[in-house]
Amino acid sequence: MNIDTGVDPNNKSAPIDSSDQASKNINSGTSKQPVFIAMDESDKHKFVQDMRNSNTIKKTETAVRQFQRWLSSDPRYITAEISEIPVEELDNYIGSFLLSIRKADGSEYEPDTLTSYHRGIDRYLRDKNYAYSMVQDREFSTSRAVLASKRKQLKMSGKGGRPNAAEPLTSDEQEVLKEKKCIGLESPQQLLNKMWLNNTVVFGLRGGTENRSLCWGDVSLKTDAKGTEYLEFNERCTKTRTGESSHSDQRAFKPKQYAHEIPENCPVYAYKEFRKRRPMDCCTPESPFYLAINYNRRPNSEIWYKNQPLGQNTLRGLMKKMAEKANLPGKKTNHSARKTTCTKLLHSGVAPTTKQQLTGHKNVQSVNNYAVASEEMQRNMSDILSSNNPYTTSETPQMQLQPATSSIQENAAQSTYQATSLSSLTSTCEISGHHGNMFQNANIQNCQIVVNNYSNSPNKPKRRRIRIIESDSE
Repeated sequence: MNIDTGVDPNNKSAPIDSSDQASKNINSGTSKQPVFIAMDESDKHKFVQDMRNSNTIKKTETAVRQFQRWLSSDPRYITAEISEIPVEELDNYIGSFLLSIRKADGSEYEPDTLTSYHRGIDRYLRDKNYAYSMVQDREFSTSRAVLASKRKQLKMSGKGGRPNAAEPLTSDEQEVLKEKKCIGLESPQQLLNKMWLNNTVVFGLRGGTENRSLCWGDVSLKTDAKGTEYLEFNERCTKTRTGESSHSDQRAFKPKQYAHEIPENCPVYAYKEFRKRRPMDCCTPESPFYLAINYNRRPNSEIWYKNQPLGQNTLRGLMKKMAEKANLPGKKTNHSARKTTCTKLLHSGVAPTTKQQLTGHKNVQSVNNYAVASEEMQRNMSDILSSNNPYTTSETPQMQLQPATSSIQENAAQSTYQATSLSSLTSTCEISGHHGNMFQNANIQNCQIVVNNYSNSPNKPKRRRIRIIESDSE
């Protein structure tokens, strides 16, 4: 057996150039041996660094820079490399650093910010092959105890409420975006905003990195067996699905956007319009999906966009600008669109495990973090507890709700929403002489409703009320 060693037989000391070897393989058409490119240790290290998440790198650099500033200041004046400091001293230094750091105006940081500093220093030490882990080893128990106590103190003082958290879009706010001409088909900016919002909400993309890395070929137009057109998203690398493992980095299905009969609400129609307005050179699979607007185009030109990607800062601020133009309340950022995906599905009764398959979360607990009652649900609960609900009087028949499925964990958010939605039962019905609005606009799914009416029974009390049976246990 002849083995291709990649060495010229006439000059065994001189390796064959990989490009020359590849050309010979292609020209000969017989050899199927792989070829190799020249690579040294610096190239390998640079490749690994380039594939790291850019936001994680920034957080690590910020944490280490602030810690080094603290070490070099009075009265410590320590300029040594962090990874060269003995573990006992480093543990005490980190604890003191977390206890003393403040914002530029002298106010306290949020608890999660301190944890971010702690984790950033830990990542730096791990990259330097430090012998101990700040998160696990007992050698860093002091700094961990300081962090836990500091978080507790901040929580007691009112911190930790996530004041800067993005808020999801309600259905009414999405309609306002249409009315205020923030999204639509009439101008380049409207169409660009519409495509971004469709992709982020329906595909469940993250508002920043995943949209910036989106290519034109990642979204394809297809037709199902019934002749309905739809858009299909082919996922590449994401925050949680990086491709590092071979089995757990695949979505259960490819997210889809199906056509709608009303053009202004149809994602397929908007996609076709967006495709028509792009330069032909930007319709290749590797072309950036979002393009910069050509403000110097001719008035009657059908091409609205330039042959260059939309700027990162512009893409990062799309939702904020739309919210300002439409005068939407609350804090709206690009993450608001992804939160809209999660909260809408949960409030509509979609099981967390099913929603997880769309959004790409690896852990179902991450999905449950979005299971926050909407403003309407909070208003209904307030009315119930404040006795302001007109359907909690003695005239209402007794009702019992029992989840029809046996999986309590998967349908916890669904059952909660179904029970809460009963506070607005308003559909016209007649039960043994009872007239009223009970079930209009109610969203009751996967439940068995038992209505017991004792108005005609002499042995039963005439008092009737709503009872919602719900258990917190498994």
